[in-house]
Amino acid sequence: MIRIIEIFATFPKEDLQKEQENLIQLTSNGRLPISANNIRVLPLTEEKTILDLVNEYSRDADLTLIGFHESTIKSNKGVEVFEGYDKLGNILFVNTLTSKFIT
Repeated sequence: MIRIIEIFATFPKEDLQKEQENLIQLTSNGRLPISANNIRVLPLTEEKTILDLVNEYSRDADLTLIGFHESTIKSNKGVEVFEGYDKLGNILFVNTLTSKFIT
């Protein structure tokens, strides 16, 4: 069975176009081994949170990478940031202050 790497990225509606272009640029430069056809940017709305979108779009994924910012942990949310992904299989939470090359 062939597995395809897909990107589902969430951004505020007003940033969708700019962020999609940025992701396509990264893939076309070979920085990410992913076809631009497999990139979907999803708008954040009041009806659907990031948690809702991740659970909906990644429930069948073998591995889901979820990025988070340190400030979210330091805020009043604490470890709750890592909770609520009960519809997913394997999850890797990623945090970095600098760019990382993924090979």
